[in-house]
Amino acid sequence: MSSPDDLAADADAGAAVEPEVARPLPFGLRKCYAIPGSLDELRGPVDGMIQIPQSIHWARKGGSTVDLSTPGGRSIAYGAALGEGTLEQVCAIVNRDHLVGDWATIPKSIRMTALWESRFDELERTLTDQQCAYYASFPNES
Repeated sequence: MSSPDDLAADADAGAAVEPEVARPLPFGLRKCYAIPGSLDELRGPVDGMIQIPQSIHWARKGGSTVDLSTPGGRSIAYGAALGEGTLEQVCAIVNRDHLVGDWATIPKSIRMTALWESRFDELERTLTDQQCAYYASFPNES
C-alpha cells in the first residue's frame, strides 16, 4: 500500500495514480421528503377518524384507522405522512396547528426533522443549528 508521499512522488514522475473512490451517500441522506412551501398548505382535519393509506403506513390489510383527536393518533398519522407521503397526502392528512403543537413528539428521521425545521420557524427546534445545517444541506429532490 502506498503512502500519500509515495503517490505524490509517483504523480510527479508521471505514473498513474489511483483516484479516490467516491462512496455513495447513505440512503438516509438521499431520501426525499414532500415538504410544502408553507405550513398554511397543511389543511388536514382537526379531529375525527382517518384511514391512513397503506402506501405510507405498512400495517394490516388496507392501512390503519386512527383518531386525530388524540396525540397518539396524530403521531401515527403525521409520522407516516411526513416520512412517506406525497405532497398531496401530507397536505390532506396533516393539520398546521396540530403539527406545530405536536412537532416534538412526532416520530421522524433526523434528516426530515432538519429539512422541516430549517424551513419553518414556527416549528419548535429539536435539533441544533449545526445539525439542521448539515442534514438539510443534502439535496431533497428526486
